Amino acid sequence: MIRSAQFDDIYFSAQDGLAESRHVFLGGNNLPEAWANTARFCIAETGFGTGLNMLAAWQLFEETAKPGQRLDLISIEKYPLSVAEIREALAGWADMLSPYMDRMLALYPMRVAGFHQLHLSDRVTLTLIFDDVHMALPDVRAQVDAWFLDGFAPAKNPDMWTQPLYSQMARLSHASTTFATFTAARDVLDGLEQAGFRVAKAKGHGLKRKMTAGYFDAGHKRIEHVPPRRVAIVGAGLAGLSAAWHMRRAGCDVRVYESADAVGMGASGNVLALINPKLTAKRSAASDYYTAGYAYALRMVTALPDIGFSPHGSLHLQLNDDKARRFNGYTDNLGWAGHMQLLDEGAASDVAGIKVNVPALYYPDAAAVGPHRLCQRMAEGLDVRTGTAIQNIDDADADVVVLANAKAVTQFMALPVGSVRGQISMLAPCDASRAIKTNICYGGYLSPLMAAGYHVCGATFQPWGTSPDVHEDDHIHNLGNLYKALPALDGAMTAIGGRTGFRASSKDRLPIVGAASGAFGSQGRPVYLSVAHGSHGVVSGLMAGAVLAAQIAGGPLPVGVSAFAALAPARFE
Repeated sequence: MIRSAQFDDIYFSAQDGLAESRHVFLGGNNLPEAWANTARFCIAETGFGTGLNMLAAWQLFEETAKPGQRLDLISIEKYPLSVAEIREALAGWADMLSPYMDRMLALYPMRVAGFHQLHLSDRVTLTLIFDDVHMALPDVRAQVDAWFLDGFAPAKNPDMWTQPLYSQMARLSHASTTFATFTAARDVLDGLEQAGFRVAKAKGHGLKRKMTAGYFDAGHKRIEHVPPRRVAIVGAGLAGLSAAWHMRRAGCDVRVYESADAVGMGASGNVLALINPKLTAKRSAASDYYTAGYAYALRMVTALPDIGFSPHGSLHLQLNDDKARRFNGYTDNLGWAGHMQLLDEGAASDVAGIKVNVPALYYPDAAAVGPHRLCQRMAEGLDVRTGTAIQNIDDADADVVVLANAKAVTQFMALPVGSVRGQISMLAPCDASRAIKTNICYGGYLSPLMAAGYHVCGATFQPWGTSPDVHEDDHIHNLGNLYKALPALDGAMTAIGGRTGFRASSKDRLPIVGAASGAFGSQGRPVYLSVAHGSHGVVSGLMAGAVLAAQIAGGPLPVGVSAFAALAPARFE
């Protein structure tokens, strides 16, 4: 029986945890009857623990739901267990839960604070939030139909069972939202009643005499969100194709328009893109977005074949005092233990496979992909109209239009979006470079030797640049930065090719994601944006597709409300 080190309590009934979950949380919320006539049903839980309650709900949904119904699960956990701990704890029900447990654990995210959305199946999504419940719930945007009020007993975990929790439950509930909990403590019942819930004691499970269940007796009528039938997406780079992939998953009829003759021909057409986190020394709305996007991108790309996925990690060199301050801030404040390591020169050299002269921050989960190949995979099965330019909103035959066309978005509306010219260099290997084992980042970056027989080194940063040509001076610039960062390679590398691309960037260097103000075109269509993803396009662009799908088609936001607001187009109005 697994026991919490923080609360000195067991995670579930010693008699039969699965039977307890079914009795208290499923039965207490009248499931499956409660979702029988809904298109989309949302369950929120305080205390993910081993995931047993979520697995039981998912299994019941798959066994009883009608075709086309969807289930959204939200669960919050301050002290996430490891995959091995969860598997050990649930071993007694492996025969009953195996396919569900295996899928959930295959997608189980990095144990870093923030939102992590997992697509458990085509119609079941779990938004797993690693954080204190009082930090997490105010950042949730969802319409909750049922609450699993779990977590350790009030006597063991009094900080959770407080009035702010019940007030946030009320905020996210509608007039017929239900709840269930294993406890019948008087303080809990009183707190729920003060927040507007009707409560009643019921027979507990096993040796527990009583439990509590009830419903919200205030608030608005339940809203059944109807997704738009037809969605047009302008732009077939990573941002546009991610929006299309997620909207199709949400049940919409999607059409993608691309002025070029193939998908992924802009900045998404490079041979290599790094999947790196973009952090701040203390948690912020922007870093929360990129953290969620980093973990989300890694889950997505590992599921797609033939995209040049290279899980080599990334080593970020500490080349100056500013880097040292930032790296120390990351390790001190962000709680990324196991997912980042601050290394001295010797350890950094061992990780790199080449002599490194400075300390470095290592991200073992970081990776690289071929973004053009990723675009091709994501486009499979989509209705993509290449060679088709959209000149105005009326050209797109749809109920909703998504603009994911980088700098060209300024043809449709005034936004502070510019383009940044970047040239990468393909470098022939030398003896020393062949031993490199990880992506090395230093302002620029160098990849390990690729299967094609060269390293990728990049990239110039030229907000003023307009030439699409590959320039020798830019190769010299890339090599100069490389040699300064890695003296062990000085003079040994030769550029054998290159590519120039143009990244879109906003005035504040954050992406622009969400609804544009007003309606557009003669039919007054709503317009949404996914642009200005800059140098972290894989991380930001893939996450933006999930954000837009939640905003347009319904369902919980896959990021916090604060992160969502930081990206909103309204910030430039």
